[in-house]
Amino acid sequence: MVNIRLGVIGKRPKLKFPRLGKSSTVAVSHRRDVYFTDTKKPVRCPVYQRTALKAGARIVGPALIQEHGTTTVLFRKDECKVAPSGELLIKLGNA
Repeated sequence: MVNIRLGVIGKRPKLKFPRLGKSSTVAVSHRRDVYFTDTKKPVRCPVYQRTALKAGARIVGPALIQEHGTTTVLFRKDECKVAPSGELLIKLGNA
């Protein structure tokens, strides 16, 4: 035998994503100097903790969103909105 093919058809339960609590306010964790385009002139940026963000929160860059293992960078005029299931929806300001 050289080749075996298998096809399966079945039903699975509908996916349910977790829902975050709602809040339009966002607390700044701290501030940090960040170098974007000028290596001699940093920009003082607010830093947000991803785990503290709630659905409906909006952040306008420049800003940083930190979480375990990664940091999301928002450049000037970028807008971030937190979806009900926790995704960060980012609209690029210069796009």
